[in-house]
Amino acid sequence: MSHVISGSVRGVPVAATLVCAFALAACAPRSSAPTAAPSTCANDCITEIAVAPSLVGVPRATRLAGSAMLHGIALGMDGALWFHEGPANKIGRMTVAGVLSEFPVPTGTTDPTAQGFLAVAADGAIWFTEDLRANRVGRLKDGQFAEFALPTPDARALGFAAGPDGAMWFTESAGNKVGRITADGRVTEYPTPSGAPLGIVAGPDGAMWFTENAACRLGRIAMDGHITEFQIGPEFVAPAGATSPGAPTPTPLRAGCLRLALGPDGAFWVSERNRDVIARVSTDGKVTEFPLPAGMGPIGITAGPDGAIWFAASISNEIGRLSLDGRLTRFSVPTPSSLPYHIVSGSDGNIWFTEQDANKIGKLRIQR
Repeated sequence: MSHVISGSVRGVPVAATLVCAFALAACAPRSSAPTAAPSTCANDCITEIAVAPSLVGVPRATRLAGSAMLHGIALGMDGALWFHEGPANKIGRMTVAGVLSEFPVPTGTTDPTAQGFLAVAADGAIWFTEDLRANRVGRLKDGQFAEFALPTPDARALGFAAGPDGAMWFTESAGNKVGRITADGRVTEYPTPSGAPLGIVAGPDGAMWFTENAACRLGRIAMDGHITEFQIGPEFVAPAGATSPGAPTPTPLRAGCLRLALGPDGAFWVSERNRDVIARVSTDGKVTEFPLPAGMGPIGITAGPDGAIWFAASISNEIGRLSLDGRLTRFSVPTPSSLPYHIVSGSDGNIWFTEQDANKIGKLRIQR
């Protein structure tokens, strides 16, 4: 069954198709839970490089403005890893040899929990989000910054990707929009039918694809702004843990459809943190889910050079590898409670990731 919504949102034409919205069990077959294979590498499989003092064990409420928290990471045209240092308000660059450079963002932040994400443009420039209070996006090229205010107040840009049209596309999680920005800073915004768009990537069909965290949907936006949506999983899930008899029912959690990656099979692979699921969604909206062992908490996700899907398991402090047929291998991060966050394939053929609380960059050496 499908449900079609058509009409206009704030003067912008929108057509959205909610596929299988009323038949989740039929449209999202759950594969059998992946068999978790042990790591096939020695203890030196993962190496870590400190970027800033660790915040492991420091309550978020007491963290000071200016403390680093590593978030998004991307592979630059120069073969280096570029990453966002969040509240420290810096863009970091690390070579695959571990040499670190840092570039302070001109507009400051006073938010000790500010998050930042970035992507690489076709000209090699690094585009990045700024915190909610700044309400800007920025561009870094050849050591020079440019910053651009967003038209929507408190938009909270939280995802970036290069588009096939030469522009950069981004999500506005609080503004409930997908944005497009040209190299000279001209911004166009497209309201999304559902709430809280988050991750975004270019698809194989000339469109941009994005996750909608609030509704657990995958959205497709064509270059003309036409939006189609596909339901991935339930909008809400029960929180972990049993409720004792007579106790109030816990508030349901958002399913948490967070980030996505384009796989080598031409489908999108989506992390569902609160359900401990990796979902595969084809371009025609067919959903297959791979349940993970409870308590992994996948967030960042990427296609690896070995033809598998890799993800950062934020809760279990691991890096996961999922083959396209659902075989899971788990790799423990050496630093306890490091909070593995975002992940990317490096120019050296290995997997690189940020550790949000440990403030380290991790490298997982792929066995060959």
